[in-house]
Amino acid sequence: MKHLIFGATGLVGAQLAERLALQGEEVYAFCRSGSEADALRALGVRPVTGDLLDEDSIRRAVAGMDNVFNCASATDGAAARLQAVNVLAVNAIILACRGKQVNRIVHLSCASIHGPTTGEPVTEEAPLRPANEYARSKAEAERVIGAYIGQPDLRLTTLRLAVPVGPLDTKVVAPLIEAFRLDRGTSWASAGGPTVSFVDVRDVARAAILAAADDRAIGRTYLVKSFDATPGAFAAALGRAVGLASPAGGSALHGLGSRLLGRLTGGWRRAGRAVDDLARSPLVSDERIRRELGFAPEHDLESTVEHIARVYWEREIERFGRSRP
Repeated sequence: MKHLIFGATGLVGAQLAERLALQGEEVYAFCRSGSEADALRALGVRPVTGDLLDEDSIRRAVAGMDNVFNCASATDGAAARLQAVNVLAVNAIILACRGKQVNRIVHLSCASIHGPTTGEPVTEEAPLRPANEYARSKAEAERVIGAYIGQPDLRLTTLRLAVPVGPLDTKVVAPLIEAFRLDRGTSWASAGGPTVSFVDVRDVARAAILAAADDRAIGRTYLVKSFDATPGAFAAALGRAVGLASPAGGSALHGLGSRLLGRLTGGWRRAGRAVDDLARSPLVSDERIRRELGFAPEHDLESTVEHIARVYWEREIERFGRSRP
């Protein structure tokens, strides 16, 4: 089958492209220039040049495709950019697929449209309470998708992701590792925070492929997660796995990332914001995707951070010749 991935060079899209390619599928990466997909070329992924803001290039890209995965997303920036990438481009992708006999359009959304955690797991029917411009744009995109549900020439599935984490993550993982490198004596073992849901990008790829292949997913929305943890527990596990933080003792951090903001370096400020953002993420229930599609995550907290650490040190050794501690 022929698969087109929008956002194939990003955190989730790259993992999806790799998994499909390793399964022997014909994979195409929609990107601004062919060079953006250089890392995927070795796997046989073929770049399709275009622009998400150019409807003509989107129409050309989807022609002849069996499955279309929309992993593209703007996570910050001006409201106009969020609207263009996260809402208008979604509508353009759907319209481009109309009448093209596309087997499935799988759209990746975010669980943060449900708002901050309440301490209880949210389900797909929970009210949408987006608390920032990014989440509001993703909620609006889902309303756009809802208007097309049930139309016979469009087969749509939406996956709402818990906090996605993986080796390419620049929102959570990279700031934390940067902070660990600044102060190796730091321990996150005492950091608090509410329990929230995370999803390993490898599980996202599996869920997306499963949703594209199962007709029970047509017109449905699913929350996807791998494990639950407090922000402090995730940070502590990541630090231990990477080997750049003290597992206990040292300058233990009490409280959430806001306590880090007093640090002088930009690295600590970024880490503080990352942990604070985690604390505002929801706790979700993945009962629907388990029940309807038989999906179960393969990765827990420890396997996720070990994967991140392994890739991190492979790159560090390649770039700088460092040995892993």
